[in-house]
Amino acid sequence: MICGDAIPTVEHYAQGQVPKQCFDAKQAMESFKEAVEIADVLVLGRDNLVFNQGRGML
Repeated sequence: MICGDAIPTVEHYAQGQVPKQCFDAKQAMESFKEAVEIADVLVLGRDNLVFNQGRGML
C-alpha cells in the first residue's frame, strides 16, 4: 500500500504515530490504523518500503 503522509517515515510506523502537524489528527490515525491492518507491504511517504510486522498492533 502506498501510504504517503499517512505513514511518512519508518519512525512513525515503529512508534504508531502520525505527523504532529496534520490537518485532522483523528482521521490521520484512522488512515494509519487501516493501512497497518490491511497491507502486507507499506510504501512510506518519505522512506522506503517496509514489510508490515504490525497487523493488529494498534
